[in-house]
Amino acid sequence: MNTIPLDAATLAEAGRFNRKLAWAPRFGVRNRFMPLLGQALLRVSQVGADARLERSGVGVEQRIAEADGLRVPVRILRPGPGPSTPKALVIDIHGGGWVIGNARMDDRFNAARVQALDAVVVSVDYRLATRTPLSDIMDDCLAAVHWVLDGGLPAYRALPVFVVGESAGGHLAAGVLQRLQ
Repeated sequence: MNTIPLDAATLAEAGRFNRKLAWAPRFGVRNRFMPLLGQALLRVSQVGADARLERSGVGVEQRIAEADGLRVPVRILRPGPGPSTPKALVIDIHGGGWVIGNARMDDRFNAARVQALDAVVVSVDYRLATRTPLSDIMDDCLAAVHWVLDGGLPAYRALPVFVVGESAGGHLAAGVLQRLQ
């Protein structure tokens, strides 16, 4: 395991930040209804997302990634028709505190990646913690990454692969990369 050397000033700054953070308010979810309501509102806001992406020149496809005995829905965004050849494949794991979110919620960022980087983006639609233990959520993400690495998208097999995520997705991306070691 690699370690990152930290000097005394950096450690002192981290300590000050952690003391401030300890005073920050915490907002707990008091029941299972709120994440379900949040998820429903998110889905309503996504009506018409595929058509908007295609009008902007980004192709969209829904697939099932099958690996490790699991079937995980994925959303694939790729450059639209034209002369560009993708240069990378990005696996995006969405955030949402493990309890809300879906593969569509990062469409704006992923479409920008597609267009700016000439990349193909595979967004993982993992099961949520409202009904699934965190270890199974991690397994979903790992299965999607294995599917990509094992040739699930043969046209892009030679591309470099990047695994990214924000918030809970960042945690899951880091965990997936650890387990791939």
